[in-house]
Amino acid sequence: MGYWLTSFAGVTIPPNLGQPGSHDVGAGHMTNRPGMSGSGVVHHPMVALPGGYIYDPQGSVIGPRGAVDVTAAGILIAPAGGNCKAQLDTWLALLGVRGSLVRTGDDGTTASVTARLVQAEAVRKYVHRTHMPLSLIWTVTGLPWTGISRSFPMIDLGPNAADDDVSTTGADSAGSPYTFSWTNGGNVDQAALVFTITAGGASITALTVTNTTTGHAWSYTAAVVAGQSLVIDTAALKVQNNGADDYAHFTPPTGHENWFELAPGLNTITFAVTTTGTVTGSITWSDAWV
Repeated sequence: MGYWLTSFAGVTIPPNLGQPGSHDVGAGHMTNRPGMSGSGVVHHPMVALPGGYIYDPQGSVIGPRGAVDVTAAGILIAPAGGNCKAQLDTWLALLGVRGSLVRTGDDGTTASVTARLVQAEAVRKYVHRTHMPLSLIWTVTGLPWTGISRSFPMIDLGPNAADDDVSTTGADSAGSPYTFSWTNGGNVDQAALVFTITAGGASITALTVTNTTTGHAWSYTAAVVAGQSLVIDTAALKVQNNGADDYAHFTPPTGHENWFELAPGLNTITFAVTTTGTVTGSITWSDAWV
């Protein structure tokens, strides 16, 4: 399956910028062969050593996927009886704009990434009355591409819930620690999740969330007062209790760069919570792709 770049900042990318033409669909290096996708860019701190050896300090850890250039090149086609000026003016006005770049797969699925349009290059010749070659280049501020948005509601966890009804809580098991099954439908780890956890009836006095699939676990040890919420944003590295920053009582995972991750496919999550009341909330994330 392949991809085509289809829109940027809400503006449709003309289909002829790709057919004929070429798209680098966001994995990294641009290719000059029509329809081929890039092979990827990974930033690594490997060091050449005497004797032809290489030192790789990251070991078995996946190298960070940094900013890359993404390109769509092809032909602008003028409308019947018109010219290419209006289309060209639209893209020139978007130079320097930071927005959402969307790609669409051959199966109809879409994914987006934040990017900035850094080049819009057109070639004008006398024969270009109804068509004009155009090349657009974006710099992607960071991977992965985000696909389907997902949200997992937590409903009435805790000893005061209705017998911790598994069908009500959405858990795979009753009683703390609760076990959940979450899915990342992409092809790379997703490290951007937002946890919103609300105490009901009584304070939450301790909470530990673990992904047993990846080994990531974080904990929070301050009281979350009844009726108030704890928000953990693992991408923004934000910890807020009732709207106030509180990093002092948060413990991130050890031995991991990110606060939390979902591996591609099904992940087993456990919530160990201490409270005499109930716990509600939601966790949101998106499928992650390169």
